[in-house]
Amino acid sequence: MAGLTIGVMLIPQGLSYAKIATIPIEHGLYSSWWPAAVAVFLGTSKGMCPTSFGLYDVGGLIRLIIDLSTGPTSLMGLLTAEIVADLKNEYAPADIAAAVAFMVGIYGLVIGLLGLGFLLDYILIPILTFFISATALTIGFGQVGGLVGLDNTPSTVFAIIGDVLRRLPKWDGPTSGIGFGTVVILYLLEKVGKKWGKKHFVIQYISSSRAIIVLIIFTLISYLVNKDRDDFLWAISKVDTNGIAQPKAHDNSLISKVAARAIAPFVAAALEHQAVAKAFGRKNHYTVDQTQEFNYLGVTNLINSFFGAMPVGGAMSRTAVNSECGVRSPLNGLITAAWILLTIYFFSPALYWLPKATLSAIIVSSLTIHLGRRQTQVLILIRIRLWPSFIYSVPSLSSISTTECQLQTISPSM
Repeated sequence: MAGLTIGVMLIPQGLSYAKIATIPIEHGLYSSWWPAAVAVFLGTSKGMCPTSFGLYDVGGLIRLIIDLSTGPTSLMGLLTAEIVADLKNEYAPADIAAAVAFMVGIYGLVIGLLGLGFLLDYILIPILTFFISATALTIGFGQVGGLVGLDNTPSTVFAIIGDVLRRLPKWDGPTSGIGFGTVVILYLLEKVGKKWGKKHFVIQYISSSRAIIVLIIFTLISYLVNKDRDDFLWAISKVDTNGIAQPKAHDNSLISKVAARAIAPFVAAALEHQAVAKAFGRKNHYTVDQTQEFNYLGVTNLINSFFGAMPVGGAMSRTAVNSECGVRSPLNGLITAAWILLTIYFFSPALYWLPKATLSAIIVSSLTIHLGRRQTQVLILIRIRLWPSFIYSVPSLSSISTTECQLQTISPSM
């Protein structure tokens, strides 16, 4: 069940995050099946630890985290989009994204094989938290234009807000209806899941699969409304796949141009991947082997890159579903990979009619949840790190104030 649920979640997420990366959205699907397939071979059942000599039981203390769901993420989409914007006049966007994934894979393998994962411990988590939150804001506001049917919106947050409000009379009615309708349904299904999900598994499953539900609903509406029209009522995605992408070697000149640029996506992917892994390691009482995680991240991105994929990393929402389903074996990756492949080969013609506004709404809704989690993390960090410092500084401030008063008292008599 966990494998099928993750596969269902990956379809709208893969399409949405490829849209953020500014590459053809079908490449989001191409990016989603290899990570699950690789986990079958690099993952272990709970209670086992992978070594160079095989597997041995260590009571679940060290293992490749099989709860962790790896695939396209919003952060990887945005960082990839920045590199695509720099090089799109020279190379195809999909080729640029694949080259970035290749270099992320190389860096991951180098760090993993050399056992240098401890270097990430020196990166300040509060700074990373604020960075990811700012990234999420940029991504979310970048989708507002697509949500209401506006083109050529600015790239900065405040400029987007001003531009969208100024062009309020030009909002496209049908597109806005699709976009805001998607947001409302996603919001309601999320609230239903939070309120009754723990009592009824079916409700929890429906809530977890809310993105695919709205995707099916509005794709069907789009097909029924637009199938006989020459001029579509709203913009559609026009997903075009003919099976998985054929493996293709990378252009050496392109690799040399993205090598330095890919460092930022690698660091972000590694930190996000390890953070998710450690969070669920603490929750489920096991220790994460950083070296093994880097090897997995490297191999996954390396293989993925030859099939037209964007960089991938660990995702909190999908990992949470895996954890709640109590997954015990990496074999659930086979179900996930099979579902994605089934979609690519048989269901993708239906995705041709998927409204772009629905994708924008899925992105905005997911990032709203993401920002809520980050806000909680920021408040916790402030309480843990800043409040004690303030308490300890009070005596010092008091002594400074007292000294200043004494000096002011003494000064007139001098």
